[in-house]
Amino acid sequence: MSEWGDDPRFEPTLPPPPPSWPAGYPHGPGPLPLRQPKTDSGATTALVLGILGFLCCLFGFAAIYEGHEARQRIVGAPDELKGEGLAIAGMTLGIISLALSALGTILVFVV
Repeated sequence: MSEWGDDPRFEPTLPPPPPSWPAGYPHGPGPLPLRQPKTDSGATTALVLGILGFLCCLFGFAAIYEGHEARQRIVGAPDELKGEGLAIAGMTLGIISLALSALGTILVFVV
């Protein structure tokens, strides 16, 4: 044997094992899931009403109102709600549909 063979100071040592978790936590505490903001249903409704406003001008009024209300809710709770673009698009389509209805009405009665 070599001159160091029996000396315990030269024995390879392993690091201590990591602490184990209690039985109820098999993988340890993980990161908490992040809550994704939900799309406001009023914003989607405003967009649909804005599109339907091209068929009937009453839907245009409803689209403007619903889009405004939805945008107020979204701005008031930005961490919980999303869909501001949908609300703005619904309001815009409602305004365009009302403008086209007014233009069509003028053309019918004037021409």
